[in-house]
Amino acid sequence: MSADRPHDVSYELGGINKQLEGISKTLSEDRMSSAQYRTDIRAQLTAQQNALNEVKTDLSLAKKDISDMKPTVESLEQRALMSKGAANFAILVGKFAHIISAGIGGILVLLLDRFVIGKH
Repeated sequence: MSADRPHDVSYELGGINKQLEGISKTLSEDRMSSAQYRTDIRAQLTAQQNALNEVKTDLSLAKKDISDMKPTVESLEQRALMSKGAANFAILVGKFAHIISAGIGGILVLLLDRFVIGKH
């Protein structure tokens, strides 16, 4: 038994050593995998940050464009209202002109009837 015992201890130590090597290898692989995962996450966060910065820039440009367009739109609305008012005034003047021309035509017909046709 004494002779077998050192062999058993060596065998057991060899097995423990193999197990430790396996554990070390697994831990090393896990660390590498975790490091790669963290690197991937950081890359994704950077990409998201860049995308958000692009959206922020686009939003700022859109707000600037809108603020630049607002006075132009207001001016166009005022012009449209003025045009509508001018059109309504032109319609009113046209109706008044029709009434005046009808009145003048009626007076001319009466005068013509009285002085030209009435002498016969």
